[in-house]
Amino acid sequence: MLLMVYAEKQLTKKVLFTFINMGKLGCSPSLKLCNCLLSNLVRNGESHVASYVYDQMVRVGIVPDVFTITIKVNTYCKDGRVCRAMEFVNYMDCREFELNVVAYNALIGGYFDLRDMEGVSRLLKLMSERRITNDVVTYTLLIKGFLDGYCLIGSIDDALRVQDELLSVGLKLNQVICNSLINGICKLRQVHKANQVIRDMGVRGLKLDSYSYYTLVDAFCKEDRVEKKFASVEMYNSPIKGVFKCKRSSKVNDLLVKMHASGLKPNAVTYGALIDGWCKKGCLVHCKGLDPNIITCNALINSLCKSGYLDRAAGPFYKLKKELGPNVVTYNTLIDGYP
Repeated sequence: MLLMVYAEKQLTKKVLFTFINMGKLGCSPSLKLCNCLLSNLVRNGESHVASYVYDQMVRVGIVPDVFTITIKVNTYCKDGRVCRAMEFVNYMDCREFELNVVAYNALIGGYFDLRDMEGVSRLLKLMSERRITNDVVTYTLLIKGFLDGYCLIGSIDDALRVQDELLSVGLKLNQVICNSLINGICKLRQVHKANQVIRDMGVRGLKLDSYSYYTLVDAFCKEDRVEKKFASVEMYNSPIKGVFKCKRSSKVNDLLVKMHASGLKPNAVTYGALIDGWCKKGCLVHCKGLDPNIITCNALINSLCKSGYLDRAAGPFYKLKKELGPNVVTYNTLIDGYP
């Protein structure tokens, strides 16, 4: 349909001209077409045009359905007019027009965009009174919104409490939620609490992505010194892995200095992360002088094999064979490394 092409290309004047004159040409737009048009306009940032089209379709007698109303609510929220959206929802409810959870999700997102936590709380109470059942989108909005909001005002404990409450209803953590929490914790320079989030992610099978690592490394490098009561080797291992994953290997020495200043010594995991990172960068000289044990030697052999330096893996292997004794992991690594 020509009207949809105009909307996709954001040709606003042609959209309005065509829509207004369809009736004169004996071609009345269907409700489905109106919904598609409204959705396209809102998605392309033409919410003011969407409002005009909605008013025109109602004027010519096209009765909106739940999808139309939801788009209208979303339009108000995108314009920052959440109170107007709430008035519109209440008006439709008084007319016994049953809205679904999607419309309320748009309102929740709108309140969070305005950082209006009280507004969200009022809306949740209203949803309960109207027997609107939350779906997975609702809970995801709540988790991310409350985490961002509480982190912004410095209340990490409240953010964690909300996370626990919503996990109790069976919602699983995802990468977006974890990134949001780690980012908030690090912004408030409470990096010791990030370790618990990382452990929770591991339990649920989630891994830190480059965004999380970048945030974590940046926070640790800005931290003058982590209080000893919070400091642990494990706490530093994640950002040490992260400096290589987010391509900030120049910061690794800063982290090791801070680790030493906290009275901590690297463990096998630390050495493994260092070996793996330097090998993947092709900087084998940095691996010299690291504490040789079965774990670090296996890590070195594994990293060399994975990085295509199979010939160089022979040196650590023979050293291991002579001084410590290779184990099954060593041999499996070498076997996997051969083409």
